[in-house]
Amino acid sequence: MKVFYFTKIDSAEEVMDCGIKLNQYFEREITVNEFKKRFLLTYLHPADSTKFYDDTYKAVKIKAPDDTSYIAEGALYDEENMSLYESSLVPIREYRLGTYRKPECLIQCTLLPHQIEDFDRRRDEPILYDCSENLYLNRVLYKVREEFSFFDDLALERYYDVLVEEGKYIKEECNRFNVYINNDDNEIITIRKWRQLDVGEY
Repeated sequence: MKVFYFTKIDSAEEVMDCGIKLNQYFEREITVNEFKKRFLLTYLHPADSTKFYDDTYKAVKIKAPDDTSYIAEGALYDEENMSLYESSLVPIREYRLGTYRKPECLIQCTLLPHQIEDFDRRRDEPILYDCSENLYLNRVLYKVREEFSFFDDLALERYYDVLVEEGKYIKEECNRFNVYINNDDNEIITIRKWRQLDVGEY
């Protein structure tokens, strides 16, 4: 699997020519099988890192070694409580795209120059999704909508109920619908009552 590593622009040529030394550039140190291990931090998509939007950094592509690479749920990373993050670690060959919201690829070895490629977002072949978090959300929402046909109405009802509490909308009921009226411009939002959807009353 190809992953992305970020380096300072002025270090990019050195990285391409000399590789990336684990002991020098590791960004994660976590417990694996009761032993502390060091890892390089890379990403499945360049836009998964805030460094993607920082002009002082450059992304390079890495061919992640199957036997020393893992995926962890970056949303769980917390230096004060690492147990959830560590428990999310899976070998890269077992990971399915879209499983984690903020996947981090952790590489437990030094990378040699032949494992590193230049990356140019304007010239490289396009990536088929815009970032891992959106891929994750789309997968979760699709699954929920398949299981619960009333999910969108339920979510909208909860959202507009909050706006009612904030005084931005007035809520009324009409037959099978909840009606939300904007206090500023009288916009009307109609949302089917999800309880009726649940029992199949259309």
